[in-house]
Amino acid sequence: MAKAEKQFALIIAIVAILLVASLAGNVVLLGFLNNAGKRVSAAETKAAEAERQAAAYKAQAEELEAAAEKAAAAVAVSTGEPIETVPTEETATPAPAAENTAAAATATPKPTATPTTGPYGKSTLDYIPKDDEKLQEKKSLTVISSVDLNIRSGPDTKYKQVATVQTGTEMKASAYTLGWFLVEYKNDTYGWANGMYLFDEWLFDFGKDTWLQDVSPAEEYLEQPEVIKVTAENANARSGPQTDKTLVGRIPKDTEVVWLGTDGDWRLVNFKQPESTTRVFGWIHKSNFK
Repeated sequence: MAKAEKQFALIIAIVAILLVASLAGNVVLLGFLNNAGKRVSAAETKAAEAERQAAAYKAQAEELEAAAEKAAAAVAVSTGEPIETVPTEETATPAPAAENTAAAATATPKPTATPTTGPYGKSTLDYIPKDDEKLQEKKSLTVISSVDLNIRSGPDTKYKQVATVQTGTEMKASAYTLGWFLVEYKNDTYGWANGMYLFDEWLFDFGKDTWLQDVSPAEEYLEQPEVIKVTAENANARSGPQTDKTLVGRIPKDTEVVWLGTDGDWRLVNFKQPESTTRVFGWIHKSNFK
Protein backbone atom coordinates (compact mmCIF):
# COMPACT_ATOMS: atom_id res chain seq x y z
CA MET A 1 0.00 0.00 0.00
CA ALA A 2 2.86 2.35 0.82
CA LYS A 3 4.44 1.51 -2.52
CA ALA A 4 1.27 2.42 -4.44
CA GLU A 5 1.02 5.71 -2.63
CA LYS A 6 4.57 6.55 -3.58
CA GLN A 7 3.88 5.78 -7.22
CA PHE A 8 0.77 7.92 -7.18
CA ALA A 9 2.67 10.80 -5.56
CA LEU A 10 5.35 10.47 -8.27
CA ILE A 11 2.79 10.68 -11.00
CA ILE A 12 1.27 13.73 -9.38
CA ALA A 13 4.71 15.36 -9.18
CA ILE A 14 5.39 14.59 -12.87
CA VAL A 15 2.05 16.08 -13.95
CA ALA A 16 2.72 19.16 -11.81
CA ILE A 17 6.14 19.55 -13.46
CA LEU A 18 4.59 19.26 -16.93
CA LEU A 19 1.91 21.83 -16.09
CA VAL A 20 4.54 24.23 -14.80
CA ALA A 21 6.65 23.74 -17.94
CA SER A 22 3.63 24.31 -20.16
CA LEU A 23 2.71 27.50 -18.36
CA ALA A 24 6.27 28.74 -18.63
CA GLY A 25 6.28 28.07 -22.38
CA ASN A 26 3.07 29.97 -22.84
CA VAL A 27 4.51 32.91 -20.94
CA VAL A 28 7.60 32.90 -23.17
CA LEU A 29 5.46 32.62 -26.33
CA LEU A 30 3.22 35.46 -25.23
CA GLY A 31 6.26 37.61 -24.53
CA PHE A 32 7.67 36.83 -27.95
CA LEU A 33 4.41 37.67 -29.71
CA ASN A 34 4.06 40.84 -27.70
CA ASN A 35 7.58 41.94 -28.70
CA ALA A 36 6.89 41.08 -32.34
CA GLY A 37 3.68 43.12 -32.32
CA LYS A 38 5.53 46.08 -30.90
CA ARG A 39 8.20 45.79 -33.60
CA VAL A 40 5.57 45.61 -36.35
CA SER A 41 3.78 48.63 -34.92
CA ALA A 42 7.06 50.56 -34.77
CA ALA A 43 7.85 49.59 -38.37
CA GLU A 44 4.43 50.78 -39.52
CA THR A 45 4.92 54.03 -37.68
CA LYS A 46 8.31 54.56 -39.34
CA ALA A 47 6.85 53.73 -42.78
CA ALA A 48 4.03 56.23 -42.30
CA GLU A 49 6.55 58.88 -41.21
CA ALA A 50 8.73 58.16 -44.27
CA GLU A 51 5.69 58.43 -46.54
CA ARG A 52 4.73 61.74 -44.96
CA GLN A 53 8.26 63.11 -45.41
CA ALA A 54 8.32 61.96 -49.07
CA ALA A 55 5.05 63.79 -49.72
CA ALA A 56 6.48 66.90 -48.09
CA TYR A 57 9.66 66.70 -50.23
CA LYS A 58 7.54 66.26 -53.39
CA ALA A 59 5.45 69.33 -52.54
CA GLN A 60 8.61 71.36 -51.92
CA ALA A 61 10.05 70.20 -55.26
CA GLU A 62 6.87 71.26 -57.10
CA GLU A 63 6.97 74.66 -55.43
CA LEU A 64 10.63 75.10 -56.44
CA GLU A 65 9.86 74.10 -60.04
CA ALA A 66 6.97 76.58 -60.22
CA ALA A 67 9.20 79.30 -58.80
CA ALA A 68 11.89 78.50 -61.39
CA GLU A 69 9.37 78.78 -64.25
CA LYS A 70 8.17 82.15 -62.96
CA ALA A 71 11.75 83.32 -62.70
CA ALA A 72 12.49 82.20 -66.27
CA ALA A 73 9.36 83.99 -67.52
CA ALA A 74 10.42 87.16 -65.71
CA VAL A 75 13.88 86.96 -67.31
CA ALA A 76 12.35 86.41 -70.76
CA VAL A 77 10.12 89.45 -70.37
CA SER A 78 12.96 91.64 -69.21
CA THR A 79 15.32 90.55 -72.03
CA GLY A 80 12.71 90.35 -74.78
CA GLU A 81 13.63 86.75 -75.60
CA PRO A 82 10.81 84.23 -76.19
CA ILE A 83 10.39 81.18 -73.98
CA GLU A 84 10.83 78.01 -75.99
CA THR A 85 7.74 75.79 -75.93
CA VAL A 86 6.87 72.49 -77.53
CA PRO A 87 4.16 72.96 -80.21
CA THR A 88 0.98 70.94 -79.92
CA GLU A 89 -1.99 70.40 -82.21
CA GLU A 90 -3.81 73.18 -80.39
CA THR A 91 -0.92 75.64 -80.73
CA ALA A 92 0.23 74.65 -84.21
CA THR A 93 0.52 77.51 -86.72
CA PRO A 94 -2.69 77.75 -88.81
CA ALA A 95 -2.61 77.66 -92.59
CA PRO A 96 -2.48 81.10 -94.20
CA ALA A 97 -5.87 82.55 -95.27
CA ALA A 98 -6.70 83.03 -98.96
CA GLU A 99 -6.61 86.59 -100.28
CA ASN A 100 -9.53 88.27 -101.97
CA THR A 101 -7.95 87.72 -105.39
CA ALA A 102 -8.56 85.20 -108.15
CA ALA A 103 -6.68 81.91 -108.40
CA ALA A 104 -6.71 78.96 -110.76
CA ALA A 105 -9.91 76.92 -110.36
CA THR A 106 -8.02 73.77 -109.47
CA ALA A 107 -6.74 72.04 -106.35
CA THR A 108 -3.77 73.51 -104.51
CA PRO A 109 -0.66 71.28 -104.67
CA LYS A 110 0.76 70.15 -101.36
CA PRO A 111 3.76 72.21 -100.22
CA THR A 112 7.19 70.69 -99.77
CA ALA A 113 9.99 71.71 -97.42
CA THR A 114 11.39 75.21 -97.88
CA PRO A 115 14.81 75.01 -99.57
CA THR A 116 17.81 77.13 -98.64
CA THR A 117 20.11 76.02 -101.43
CA GLY A 118 19.79 74.32 -104.80
CA PRO A 119 18.67 75.28 -108.32
CA TYR A 120 16.52 78.17 -107.05
CA GLY A 121 19.26 80.15 -105.41
CA LYS A 122 18.24 82.41 -102.54
CA SER A 123 14.53 81.74 -103.00
CA THR A 124 12.08 80.97 -100.21
CA LEU A 125 9.75 78.42 -101.80
CA ASP A 126 7.09 76.33 -100.10
CA TYR A 127 6.38 74.44 -103.31
CA ILE A 128 9.17 73.00 -105.47
CA PRO A 129 8.07 72.08 -109.03
CA LYS A 130 8.08 68.43 -110.00
CA ASP A 131 10.15 67.30 -112.96
CA ASP A 132 7.14 67.18 -115.28
CA GLU A 133 6.23 70.76 -114.30
CA LYS A 134 9.59 72.23 -115.32
CA LEU A 135 10.00 73.96 -118.67
CA GLN A 136 12.68 72.62 -121.03
CA GLU A 137 14.20 76.09 -121.13
CA LYS A 138 13.52 79.41 -119.46
CA LYS A 139 10.93 81.56 -121.22
CA SER A 140 10.24 85.31 -121.05
CA LEU A 141 6.96 86.58 -119.59
CA THR A 142 5.75 90.16 -119.11
CA VAL A 143 3.58 91.34 -116.23
CA ILE A 144 0.33 92.75 -117.66
CA SER A 145 -1.61 93.44 -114.46
CA SER A 146 -2.97 96.95 -113.96
CA VAL A 147 -1.36 97.06 -110.50
CA ASP A 148 1.77 95.53 -108.98
CA LEU A 149 1.76 91.73 -109.11
CA ASN A 150 2.24 89.57 -106.01
CA ILE A 151 4.95 86.90 -106.10
CA ARG A 152 4.29 83.95 -103.81
CA SER A 153 6.08 80.96 -102.29
CA GLY A 154 3.72 78.53 -104.03
CA PRO A 155 1.20 78.32 -106.90
CA ASP A 156 -1.88 79.57 -105.08
CA THR A 157 -3.01 82.70 -103.25
CA LYS A 158 -2.96 80.69 -100.01
CA TYR A 159 0.85 80.72 -100.07
CA LYS A 160 2.68 83.62 -98.47
CA GLN A 161 3.62 86.68 -100.47
CA VAL A 162 7.39 87.04 -100.90
CA ALA A 163 7.61 90.04 -103.26
CA THR A 164 5.77 92.33 -105.68
CA VAL A 165 6.74 93.32 -109.24
CA GLN A 166 5.55 96.25 -111.30
CA THR A 167 3.37 95.95 -114.37
CA GLY A 168 5.46 95.76 -117.53
CA THR A 169 8.26 93.85 -115.78
CA GLU A 170 9.80 91.08 -117.88
CA MET A 171 10.73 87.88 -116.05
CA LYS A 172 11.99 84.40 -116.91
CA ALA A 173 9.69 81.42 -116.30
CA SER A 174 11.16 77.99 -115.50
CA ALA A 175 8.10 75.92 -114.44
CA TYR A 176 4.31 75.84 -114.74
CA THR A 177 1.48 74.21 -112.77
CA LEU A 178 -2.24 74.86 -112.36
CA GLY A 179 -2.20 78.26 -114.09
CA TRP A 180 0.87 79.54 -112.20
CA PHE A 181 4.45 80.11 -113.39
CA LEU A 182 7.65 79.86 -111.39
CA VAL A 183 9.53 83.03 -112.39
CA GLU A 184 12.91 84.54 -111.65
CA TYR A 185 11.73 87.97 -110.54
CA LYS A 186 15.19 89.18 -109.60
CA ASN A 187 18.71 87.85 -109.90
CA ASP A 188 18.86 84.24 -108.62
CA THR A 189 15.56 84.63 -106.74
CA TYR A 190 12.37 82.80 -107.72
CA GLY A 191 8.69 82.84 -106.85
CA TRP A 192 5.28 81.86 -108.21
CA ALA A 193 3.15 84.30 -110.27
CA ASN A 194 -0.45 83.90 -111.39
CA GLY A 195 -0.57 83.22 -115.15
CA MET A 196 -3.63 85.40 -115.71
CA TYR A 197 -1.35 88.43 -115.21
CA LEU A 198 1.49 87.23 -117.47
CA PHE A 199 1.86 87.21 -121.24
CA ASP A 200 4.13 86.36 -124.13
CA GLU A 201 3.31 85.09 -127.61
CA TRP A 202 4.99 81.71 -127.00
CA LEU A 203 2.12 80.90 -124.62
CA PHE A 204 -0.16 80.21 -127.61
CA ASP A 205 2.09 77.29 -128.60
CA PHE A 206 2.62 76.20 -125.01
CA GLY A 207 -0.67 74.32 -124.93
CA LYS A 208 -0.95 74.20 -121.13
CA ASP A 209 -1.77 77.75 -120.07
CA THR A 210 -5.25 77.81 -118.51
CA TRP A 211 -5.89 81.40 -119.54
CA LEU A 212 -5.08 81.16 -123.28
CA GLN A 213 -6.29 77.68 -124.21
CA ASP A 214 -9.27 78.85 -126.30
CA VAL A 215 -7.99 82.22 -127.53
CA SER A 216 -6.56 82.85 -131.02
CA PRO A 217 -3.04 84.35 -131.31
CA ALA A 218 -2.36 87.76 -132.84
CA GLU A 219 -0.65 88.56 -136.13
CA GLU A 220 1.41 91.30 -134.46
CA TYR A 221 2.27 91.99 -130.84
CA LEU A 222 3.03 95.27 -129.15
CA GLU A 223 6.57 95.68 -127.89
CA GLN A 224 5.14 96.77 -124.56
CA PRO A 225 1.57 96.12 -123.30
CA GLU A 226 -0.56 99.28 -123.30
CA VAL A 227 -3.51 100.15 -121.03
CA ILE A 228 -6.46 101.51 -123.02
CA LYS A 229 -10.07 102.33 -122.10
CA VAL A 230 -13.28 101.01 -123.65
CA THR A 231 -15.40 103.89 -124.98
CA ALA A 232 -18.42 101.94 -126.27
CA GLU A 233 -21.37 101.23 -123.99
CA ASN A 234 -20.69 97.51 -124.00
CA ALA A 235 -17.85 95.89 -125.92
CA ASN A 236 -18.04 92.25 -126.89
CA ALA A 237 -14.85 90.26 -126.27
CA ARG A 238 -14.47 87.12 -128.37
CA SER A 239 -12.13 84.14 -128.54
CA GLY A 240 -10.86 85.25 -131.98
CA PRO A 241 -10.75 88.31 -134.28
CA GLN A 242 -14.13 87.60 -135.91
CA THR A 243 -17.76 88.28 -134.98
CA ASP A 244 -18.65 84.59 -135.21
CA LYS A 245 -16.12 83.57 -132.57
CA THR A 246 -17.20 82.58 -129.07
CA LEU A 247 -18.22 85.44 -126.78
CA VAL A 248 -15.94 85.43 -123.73
CA GLY A 249 -17.15 88.61 -122.06
CA ARG A 250 -18.97 91.94 -122.27
CA ILE A 251 -16.96 94.92 -121.12
CA PRO A 252 -18.73 98.07 -119.80
CA LYS A 253 -17.84 101.57 -120.89
CA ASP A 254 -14.75 103.19 -119.30
CA THR A 255 -13.27 99.80 -118.35
CA GLU A 256 -9.48 99.68 -118.66
CA VAL A 257 -8.01 96.77 -120.62
CA VAL A 258 -4.44 95.78 -121.46
CA TRP A 259 -3.76 95.85 -125.20
CA LEU A 260 -1.37 93.08 -126.28
CA GLY A 261 -1.60 92.58 -130.05
CA THR A 262 -3.56 93.14 -133.25
CA ASP A 263 -5.08 91.26 -136.15
CA GLY A 264 -6.60 93.58 -138.76
CA ASP A 265 -9.26 95.73 -137.05
CA TRP A 266 -9.23 93.63 -133.88
CA ARG A 267 -7.23 94.03 -130.70
CA LEU A 268 -6.11 91.24 -128.40
CA VAL A 269 -6.65 92.42 -124.83
CA ASN A 270 -6.55 91.21 -121.26
CA PHE A 271 -9.34 92.44 -119.00
CA LYS A 272 -11.11 91.83 -115.69
CA GLN A 273 -14.51 90.20 -115.89
CA PRO A 274 -17.28 92.50 -114.54
CA GLU A 275 -18.19 91.70 -110.91
CA SER A 276 -15.28 89.27 -110.69
CA THR A 277 -11.59 89.26 -109.83
CA THR A 278 -10.79 86.95 -112.74
CA ARG A 279 -8.90 88.37 -115.72
CA VAL A 280 -9.31 86.83 -119.17
CA PHE A 281 -7.95 87.26 -122.70
CA GLY A 282 -10.15 88.14 -125.64
CA TRP A 283 -10.52 90.01 -128.94
CA ILE A 284 -12.34 93.37 -129.18
CA HIS A 285 -13.04 95.30 -132.37
CA LYS A 286 -11.22 98.62 -132.62
CA SER A 287 -14.55 100.48 -133.00
CA ASN A 288 -15.01 100.06 -129.24
CA PHE A 289 -12.04 102.36 -128.60
CA LYS A 290 -11.43 105.97 -129.55
